[in-house]
Amino acid sequence: MRSVKSKTYFDTGSEKLIFDAIFSTNHTSKLNITEHPVQTGANVSDHAFKEADVLTFQIGMSDVMESHVAGQFSGNGSRSVSAHLKLKELQSQRMPIMVSTKFGTYKNMMVETISADDDSTTTHALKATVVLKEMFVTEVSTVKISERPQKSSSTNEGDQKAIEADESLLHKAFN
Repeated sequence: MRSVKSKTYFDTGSEKLIFDAIFSTNHTSKLNITEHPVQTGANVSDHAFKEADVLTFQIGMSDVMESHVAGQFSGNGSRSVSAHLKLKELQSQRMPIMVSTKFGTYKNMMVETISADDDSTTTHALKATVVLKEMFVTEVSTVKISERPQKSSSTNEGDQKAIEADESLLHKAFN
């Protein structure tokens, strides 16, 4: 195993995935701002919300290079195929992962898209575009407002007698 100080890796919680090459990384952070007018003095945070962060990677894996982590991506005889299968596994399991890059750490990212070309330049390699999107996670708590039951057993439900309906004028005229 060679010594590498990789700044970019995918952390599944049980392992850190380090790819041979990161050709490019695109970090997208977006604030959605409504186009409705805002009254002076109003809380403007109600008129803008943050969308999920999106990371797009161009990654590369070679079948002829030594792995950054001993034994990583070695399950299928081809490191490139193993890496592709691992990415598909993360996607199909809908597993949230942490991604560390030089611009920061992103938590709760999920593999949204994997696009890999297979041509003469990738005979013994993988060149893929991987898009990860943030999944918002929140905690919900239940707050008890009152100890009183919503309905008591002694509620007066009114008079429940059946009342006979009046005959209509048309019914009386033809009978």
